[in-house]
Amino acid sequence: MSIRQADEIDYIAWDDDATVSLMVSDHMDWEDSDEHIRLLEAKVGGYLAYITTGRLAEEHPDARGRAVWIRVWGNSLPSYAGELWHKKAGRRCRKNGVQYEFRHRPLKVVDGQWRLG
Repeated sequence: MSIRQADEIDYIAWDDDATVSLMVSDHMDWEDSDEHIRLLEAKVGGYLAYITTGRLAEEHPDARGRAVWIRVWGNSLPSYAGELWHKKAGRRCRKNGVQYEFRHRPLKVVDGQWRLG
């Protein structure tokens, strides 16, 4: 999966501590911050809509009553503009009852798929 596929959920993780995490796999570097932010905005916005419209709970009834997180795992550390964007995304998510975090987790390609390194 990729941030270029804005209409797809990359991964859903069911955590032991009564949380469900929707994971974004961000393989891009930050050379073109504007493009990167545009793609992240579309991807994270899609995730937020999936949660707030009730589709998550409808498609995954076990998600009801759990804390929900959007977690972006990035292959590259964000630029300054990227850091500001992640802070803004976190505020937007929290206003909608969703937790948000960015983690620098280098990825590698395995059998044609992006995987955690």
